[in-house]
Amino acid sequence: MPENTCDGLSSDEARQRFAQYGPNAVAEEKPKNWLLFLHKFWAPVPWMLEGTLILEAILGKWPEAIIITLLLIFNGALGFSQERKAQSALALLKERLRIQARACRDGQWQSLSASDLVPGDLVHVRVGDIVPADLHLSDGSILVDQSALTGESMPVECAVGDTLYSASVVRRGEASGEVTATGARSYFGKTAELVRGAGAKSHLEELVLSIVRYLIIMDVVLVAAILIYAAANHISLAEILPFALILLVASVPVALPATFTLATAIASLHLVHRGVLVTRLAAVEEAAAMSDLCSDKTGTLTQNRLSLSQIKTWPGVEETQLLSMAAMASDSATQDPIDLAILRKSAARITALPDRQQFVPFDPATKRSEGVFMQDGAFMARTQRRPPDHRQTL
Repeated sequence: MPENTCDGLSSDEARQRFAQYGPNAVAEEKPKNWLLFLHKFWAPVPWMLEGTLILEAILGKWPEAIIITLLLIFNGALGFSQERKAQSALALLKERLRIQARACRDGQWQSLSASDLVPGDLVHVRVGDIVPADLHLSDGSILVDQSALTGESMPVECAVGDTLYSASVVRRGEASGEVTATGARSYFGKTAELVRGAGAKSHLEELVLSIVRYLIIMDVVLVAAILIYAAANHISLAEILPFALILLVASVPVALPATFTLATAIASLHLVHRGVLVTRLAAVEEAAAMSDLCSDKTGTLTQNRLSLSQIKTWPGVEETQLLSMAAMASDSATQDPIDLAILRKSAARITALPDRQQFVPFDPATKRSEGVFMQDGAFMARTQRRPPDHRQTL
């Protein structure tokens, strides 16, 4: 544990560095609402409607032109409003999940928002913490989970002199270190920038583009046939042109954008009731078109919550006694899934445990955790062993 006093940055130094380096966060581009709304009219399907609108205006069919205009506005407004609601809910979730960090400022340890950290800050991390920035460890030894960065499920030991990357999760131990990089300059920030810069055409976009391509080819062939017929029968261009324009208008699926947007909006509402937040309406169709989903071994799609289903005792030991010993060798502060499963089971069957005097968290090197308790004026120790197959023996 860190002492009450420490040697870190002063508030003035922190403000100067904050002005120099900016907040400890990956910048998110937030375009203006009116630009987001106009973007709804810049896509293959809206282009078809807009082209139809121009043709209707050329033909002087103003009622049809007004109907298409209203469809365009309805389609854009519906998609914009649904996605804005999802983005607002997502922003609220991010606000509630804001990470706090324990940093040294003005000679005292303080709890700060992780976004306020600057290079040079002295930060202390412990079990269960998400590392708020890249740190150069100066004290302590910890076990960290870097699967969010590397995809490797096995934790990594970090000691004095090692670099601890942001977004890692501390699984065991406590340590202090100096912030070396924040925001987009951190290892996690650089990775996030690369991911944000990557992109590919979606399945929906490719499908719509193929439909538009085939419609254009069909229209060109039909209009060419009409013009050839007119030339062969000596029909003037002024007489045949309205028919060609009508053919072009008839080949455009005017109600397709509004129907598609309305269908995906209803689907997103159904998903919301099931706990799924849809930030883009097109994502509904993308998920529906997915045939195979590949996930790594870190358990991304699981609840990451173990449960104790069976207790196997030896002669002379009752289940409650064995469960009590297991609970005494577990610690909720570590947030270890196995410890939490044992403690949840014991909470329902055991009323109270002896007073704990000392506890050594689980060490993967020794495959054990230890607890020392006081009962009836005497010390008692409990050890929990974990063989490689992760079954518990006491």
